[in-house]
Amino acid sequence: MLLPAFLGLMGIYFVWKQYRTRNRQRNGKAAPMEWRLARSYRVDVTLDLNTAHPHLVLRKDLKSVHLEDSRQPLPDRPERFDTWPCVLGRETFTSGRHYWEVEVGGRTDWLVGVCKENVLKKEFILMSPKSGFWVMELSQEEYWALNPSRVLLSLPKAPRRIGIFLDYESGIVSFYNVNAGIHMYTFPKASFSDPIRPLFCLWSCGKSPMTLC
Repeated sequence: MLLPAFLGLMGIYFVWKQYRTRNRQRNGKAAPMEWRLARSYRVDVTLDLNTAHPHLVLRKDLKSVHLEDSRQPLPDRPERFDTWPCVLGRETFTSGRHYWEVEVGGRTDWLVGVCKENVLKKEFILMSPKSGFWVMELSQEEYWALNPSRVLLSLPKAPRRIGIFLDYESGIVSFYNVNAGIHMYTFPKASFSDPIRPLFCLWSCGKSPMTLC
């Protein structure tokens, strides 16, 4: 009984990989099948207070975050961001396929994605795969994938909820507009060897939070 089920799952994943390969450059195009299959690897992600920049305020459930003007009285730790207003997810991925969603709502700026667990956190750095970041952001009303050269994304619809898919062994990081079921961007294939963690950043203050779904 287990073998047919396993073969069935492998068949579904093979079809998904074929479909994703044909569509990975079609940023901003409808990809409902690709998105639904990525979503089948959904995991629960929470925020890691020990990594949060002191200007970020996390709710008690560790599912929402917003940026404040005032600095929070948090202890200095080696793993805490003190330059970029970022926070990591508590979950660490070293294998497998994982998908999660984050509600950005009507916020006018944000950054989401993944990074290596050991990225620099105590100085200004250029966020790109070369420095261990695979992220996209909304900044000044434009959407960008932060590749070594920033990639401007032309999106037909503004995302209010973003899906992030990580395939560790295949080196894939993809982003989806959940509300529209649209693929937004897939980074060129990476080769992961370090632990990978979810990453979230906010560039402006306000009570409107970024919330993990």
